Amino acid sequence: MEGPLEGGLGILKGTAGILNYTAASMAGSIGKFAGTMNKGLIMLSADKDYIHAKEISDIKNKPKTTLSGMWQGTKSLGSSVASGVSGIVTKPVTGA
Repeated sequence: MEGPLEGGLGILKGTAGILNYTAASMAGSIGKFAGTMNKGLIMLSADKDYIHAKEISDIKNKPKTTLSGMWQGTKSLGSSVASGVSGIVTKPVTGA
């Protein structure tokens, strides 16, 4: 490096890199935590058909970008809530 200006630019680039890797690590950790919670909640349903269908869907529809992953997660949350509400009504009727 030659001079204080280039030294300052090097510090800025290094700081930007640290912030970038920190954000990526946090996003990865949050994603893994959410995935673990998802699997745990699915297992609590004890509905083998739903568990099997969810596993197949997760394998087929693996997101390729962060945005598509967020969109898929939002859609999955909505369909899971709808499925849960419908199950509260239909499962007791089926069992009776």
